[in-house]
Amino acid sequence: MSSYKTIAKSSGIIAIVQVVQMVFTLLRTKVIAYLLGSATFGLYSIYNTIIGMGASFASFGVNTSMVREISRCKDREEVGKVCYIAHRIMMFGALMVALLIFVFAKPIGEYIFSSGEHTTGVRIVSLIVVFSVLSNEGYSILNGVHSLRRLAISQIISYIIGSLGTVAAVLIWKDDAIPLAMSIIVVTMTIVSFMYVRKEGIRTIKATWPEFKTTSRTLLYIGAGVTVGGIISSVMTIMSKSFLTAHYSLSTVGFYQASWTVSNLYTGIILSAMGVDFMPRLSKVIDDKTKATELINQQIIFGIVLSSIAITGILLFSKEFLHLLYAKDFAVASTILRWHIIGVFMRVIAFPLSYSLLANRSAKNYAIAQILFWTGDYLLLMLFSTLLGFDGLGVNYPIAYMTFLLFLLYKAKGFLDFKFSKELLSVLSIIILFIAAAWVMTYIDIQNPVLHYSIYTIFMAAHLGFIYHYTKNKMELDVVDMIKGKLHLKK
Repeated sequence: MSSYKTIAKSSGIIAIVQVVQMVFTLLRTKVIAYLLGSATFGLYSIYNTIIGMGASFASFGVNTSMVREISRCKDREEVGKVCYIAHRIMMFGALMVALLIFVFAKPIGEYIFSSGEHTTGVRIVSLIVVFSVLSNEGYSILNGVHSLRRLAISQIISYIIGSLGTVAAVLIWKDDAIPLAMSIIVVTMTIVSFMYVRKEGIRTIKATWPEFKTTSRTLLYIGAGVTVGGIISSVMTIMSKSFLTAHYSLSTVGFYQASWTVSNLYTGIILSAMGVDFMPRLSKVIDDKTKATELINQQIIFGIVLSSIAITGILLFSKEFLHLLYAKDFAVASTILRWHIIGVFMRVIAFPLSYSLLANRSAKNYAIAQILFWTGDYLLLMLFSTLLGFDGLGVNYPIAYMTFLLFLLYKAKGFLDFKFSKELLSVLSIIILFIAAAWVMTYIDIQNPVLHYSIYTIFMAAHLGFIYHYTKNKMELDVVDMIKGKLHLKK
């Protein structure tokens, strides 16, 4: 089996989960945006950011590091002890963070919303943080014991039940339901994930004090680099949204968030699916510069080939995507979306390189890279917003990611002597030409709608043709044949 087939096969089950998550996330956001408007959607996105930021502070990366520690356990007794230790660390953090958000809900609300009218909502969100940490813990346990099937089933059930409950709450209580609606899905994820942890036969086992000290130090050390990255992303995201709220409106926050969400939907699926398999494989060969460099190049090729069709598609149909997935008034954010999707393309290239830092145990450089990107993104947002106004929103994203990518390349060159392979440079050049052509086409005003969509359709067909040819002949992946096999249509 080729390396590309290994990547594709191992990524499949997680990709299915990501697709289900995407569908039901879109369902929720569509209902909120359509029924309650862009301002309420902006409120919804800010609450989500507070939850994400709180969970990042609370877990301190232990939800990530416990996957590694559990996977290294020799028996279920060791697994139970790691779960016991990790649970206590994360619950202590979750309760402390939730208490701080609850107590300081008024000043937090005044800073973010420039008023105190959302204090109650912030306090409800503080409680959701606890359940968010718990749900992540359940999924980490299933991931750590390699129970991918149960991990997938538990997540799919959670998304379905939680999303339907969220939609029902919004339909019944309108704007007042936003904090309640957000709690439904997080609580559902917590209950279902631990239900499947129980089905896996995993029970927490009390560790001795020496065991607690040793394991907790390991968990906290490994999680530190990831935590810094998560915290800085959450802090800078909330500062960006606060800036947009103060200088524009909550509607602008909604537009910006919608553009970011649409641009990251498809590629997010690809990167999340690849990440499950890539990190352990890279960690095994990280000391062999030649093998590590080869694996990183293959991972970048796999990512950019499969994601490129979404890049050109979103560039050409940005208004249509925003209208379809949100509401008609969101189409004004099409320019923001085009800038965001260019940044996402660079994110796909940078993804394997950022993992190489963690595989090399370079948590410090990983944290620096995250700080560099998120701080740059925020400062550039203010700069281009000041210089160009609303039309400058989104320009910050690709420039910040370019800086991020250059830093990663510099570091990878240092410890791996990394360089792009000839194969990667060749396919990257062709894909960049497709993206550049799509970008230029968006500025050509074709009045006849039939001609307009015909040209776009022909272009997308040509791009798909290239992807099919390349994956079949260069990567030994016949996508059509694989789909037929899954549908039992092979003779």
